[in-house]
Amino acid sequence: MYRDDQIVVVNKPAGLLSVPGKPPNHRDSALSRLMAVESQTRVVHRLDMPTSGLMVFALNADSHRALNQQFQNRMVNKEYIAEVWGKLTHQKEG
Repeated sequence: MYRDDQIVVVNKPAGLLSVPGKPPNHRDSALSRLMAVESQTRVVHRLDMPTSGLMVFALNADSHRALNQQFQNRMVNKEYIAEVWGKLTHQKEG
């Protein structure tokens, strides 16, 4: 979706891990795919496997440090949007 000298932004599809897992069948991930192209790529945040959406990756140590600070200091705004098909029914809580 976007790339410069510091970061890359990708649209992670649902069903793909953000980072590699330990089992052999969970080695494929957004990070491992990016590292195959740019070996210095570093993960900044994660999305759950069933979640699709934009992910920001750092391309060097300086941008990784700066992005981590922004996430830690809650300077990053996150927005989650759900698309729902069909007719919703009201369910009582509790």
